Amino acid sequence: MNHQRRAILQQATRIGALAALVLGGLWRPVRAWATERRNTTAFAASDLATALAASGITETLESTALTLEGPDAAENGALVSFTATSRIPGTTALSFFVDNNPLPLSARFEFAHGARAEVSLYLKMDKTSIVRVIAEAGTAFYGAQKEVAVTLSGCS
Repeated sequence: MNHQRRAILQQATRIGALAALVLGGLWRPVRAWATERRNTTAFAASDLATALAASGITETLESTALTLEGPDAAENGALVSFTATSRIPGTTALSFFVDNNPLPLSARFEFAHGARAEVSLYLKMDKTSIVRVIAEAGTAFYGAQKEVAVTLSGCS
């Protein structure tokens, strides 16, 4: 028997079985957890104070175990690269805020117990602003910040 024909028949059988399970209601694709746990009030806040309050952040402590790396200046605010690392024991979340953006809360990442709290991401920036990362560890919040000069707006 032709090996290519056999491979095609095996793949078609797998796809057919999966389709039968989905159509029969025996298997449903799972939603991403990020959409179910999203704090819509904090992400919709139009100023920093409201976004922080909606996130439950009242006071931030300083720690050398939390670092935020990024450029001093960004030519284009559409893609500005940042890396945040928390070596604070028990870190369960990292939240990123861009002070002068129309919606300051830009991203939030949650970590399972014992996971390494390190994130690299690109943020969109409207104009020159302070970028903050806030680590949640237990009931305490730790913050680090960096000012980034933006030449061309990424939000317009």
